Amino acid sequence: MEYLRSGRPFAVLDPGTAYAKALIVHRGPAGRWVVAGAGVVSYPRRRCGEGSFYPSQAQAASEALRRATQRTLRLAGRELVPACVLISIPMPPALLTVHSGKVVRPRPLAPIGPQEALSRTMAIERAAIEGARASSPQQGAGATPFWLGTAWHAASVDGRPVTALEGFRGTDVHLEVGVATVDASASFWRDWGHSLGVRPILVPESLWVGQVLPRHPGCLLLDLGGHRTHIYLQGSEGGLCRAELPIGGHYFTRYLSLAAGVSPSRAERLKLAYSGGRLRSPSEQRTRQVIRHALRTWTRRLVTVLAAVGQPLPGRWLATGAGSSLPDLSLLPGLLASDSILPLHRYPVLQPLALDDACRNLVAGPERLGPAHAVALTVADWWVRLGVEPDARAQVVRVARMASAAGFEVDADWLKS
Repeated sequence: MEYLRSGRPFAVLDPGTAYAKALIVHRGPAGRWVVAGAGVVSYPRRRCGEGSFYPSQAQAASEALRRATQRTLRLAGRELVPACVLISIPMPPALLTVHSGKVVRPRPLAPIGPQEALSRTMAIERAAIEGARASSPQQGAGATPFWLGTAWHAASVDGRPVTALEGFRGTDVHLEVGVATVDASASFWRDWGHSLGVRPILVPESLWVGQVLPRHPGCLLLDLGGHRTHIYLQGSEGGLCRAELPIGGHYFTRYLSLAAGVSPSRAERLKLAYSGGRLRSPSEQRTRQVIRHALRTWTRRLVTVLAAVGQPLPGRWLATGAGSSLPDLSLLPGLLASDSILPLHRYPVLQPLALDDACRNLVAGPERLGPAHAVALTVADWWVRLGVEPDARAQVVRVARMASAAGFEVDADWLKS
């Protein structure tokens, strides 16, 4: 835990599917943790190597981290060298395994004590780890899956979602734990971190969902990334429901590229300028027409995915990701409400996920950040939380020990006291 207790600056890297985002966080003069530098670098798919796009994910990540470090010289007055870098591993290749269990208490009128709450939580965590180990893809001789940590915790007593079991009375106790693992591809990012001279610490990208969604019960998270759109919502008993659409913001870029007859890199810059309100008429009107036509096609595919969720959708939606900056996304609730397939209780309300919802223990300023940094900010906030809350650290250490006993490869160096 020396990386947490020393108070040294650290970095967060979110590779994403189209952009590599890097943040540098340090302790400010007032004792608060602040974001002192940010860097964003785009990289394309194969066969799209023109323009200023970086050809590989690793090169884009290195450049994003370099830009973020250079920004600290202007915002913090000195160049901050991070002691470690938290690398967010997306899904795939990371695998999220969710395990749930119900327990009927013999004494429903007695409140749940600390010992009972800990024992029941540990039983579900152990079952989730064993289930993740059994479902891990078979690898070569001597290869073991890599443990990333727990990304989701949910509990309910008699159908009422609660943040912790201790102190509640009830008969039926429902617990759900989601654990994240990855195959041997994790070694690529570990080698990348060591090559830069910083300590790499791998965490799951889905960690941000477990940090944000419980704070907004009755909401749906719409993460519009570069090549994928993830949908997350919390069930009636606190369980996690998730779905995925295999297209994202680059779908609009490709649509614009074909309609305007320009290269993909030029179409991406045109889309960013349109999202920022920097286009003039008639280019702005033509771009809006193309984007809205692509939005209607994307919405039809989204409806098909949402219809398979199998439960009523909440009326409040929180949008994040790089694609959520499109101004035409405000038309999405109306397009969804006109479709009779979706089980909607009322007209949905779509609003961007505020950065304050992702940050509880750190300050996002003075760097200018947007919806694309939500994942990196949540990971940074989780890291700072481990430094100030002993209970959170103890839970991470406890689960990591159980994962090591189950046969996972656990990076436990930073967990040592």
